[in-house]
Parts: sequence; structure tokens; C-alpha cells
Amino acid sequence: MATGESTISFERTHGGNTIVVTGQIAVGDDPTSDWMTVWEPTGYAADVFLC
Repeated sequence: MATGESTISFERTHGGNTIVVTGQIAVGDDPTSDWMTVWEPTGYAADVFLC
């Protein structure tokens, strides 16, 4: 059983790939996830695979 309240926020600024996660997760609460897009996906994929 969860104690307290979960308040999670996921944000990505337009034109960037930095994702900011803020908030709190209550003890015993279920996991939380979210889908986010990336800026310039082709360039992002090239950067990830060529590093």
C-alpha cells in the first residue's frame, strides 16, 4: 500500500533533448513511465550509434 502522494512530471523543452523529471514517488507506489519524443531524431540516432 502506498503512503503519501506521487507527483511526477516529465518535461522536454522544444528544440532540445534534455528531459527533466521532477516530483516525488510515494513509498510502495506503482512504477510510473512516460513516452517522450526527441528533437531531430535522425541526428539523435546518428549521435547515439556513432559515439
